[in-house]
Amino acid sequence: MGDPGTPYWDPLLPDTEYTLRVYTVLEDDQGEEQLVERAAGSFTTVASEAVVVAPRLVTLPEIAGTARIGSTLTSSAGEWDAVAGAPGEVSYAYRWLRDGIPIVGADGASHRVGLADHGTALSVEITATKTAESGSASAFARSADVAVKPPSVVVGSPDPLIGSRDTPITVTVRVRPLGSAVTPLGEVSVTVAGQTHTAMLVDGGAVVEIGTLPRGTHSIRLSYAGSATVAASTGRGGPVIVL
Repeated sequence: MGDPGTPYWDPLLPDTEYTLRVYTVLEDDQGEEQLVERAAGSFTTVASEAVVVAPRLVTLPEIAGTARIGSTLTSSAGEWDAVAGAPGEVSYAYRWLRDGIPIVGADGASHRVGLADHGTALSVEITATKTAESGSASAFARSADVAVKPPSVVVGSPDPLIGSRDTPITVTVRVRPLGSAVTPLGEVSVTVAGQTHTAMLVDGGAVVEIGTLPRGTHSIRLSYAGSATVAASTGRGGPVIVL
């Protein structure tokens, strides 16, 4: 049992009354040890509630979809570990941000990209809340930004419009972003007579060499691959007539 002068008890049970007595060992006149009660009291244990611990982020939320006007973006809640602390239910709340500022009414898992989002960066903030009998605790995480690129128009004109089978043909291609002064960069392609030819934009334009074509009227299909700042687009040019 240990030193009789030291309080001692087995592991306590919750909601149970215990009596505490303190003894001292004294020697009597014959040299025998005697236990003498020095103090006594009682106490009742109370069951303590486990602490509610906020969920721990494992994987950041991610936005899926194409960030262009009229499209719908959808975000995951991310992955969270809610094992620690008191058991409870975990719920998730969404808040979409435009350039870091909350968008009024955008509080669902999906967001339809509108004109106000043009040229901005969208992200989503997730609040993970664990709710137990003793209370709740929350943690926050924010996705990476997704740039809403301005749409573009790609146009092209052949040179010459009319030529012979021996005449080399070129197509001048221009890409124009809508509602933005940014200069498009990246690759454009021209498909004519079943063959595709590519070139890189310089100051928003490119001259694509096609070479000679067989006799006939040929339509021209144009494609812009897009860039980090301008959305991709397709179009048609021509036609070119080969005599």
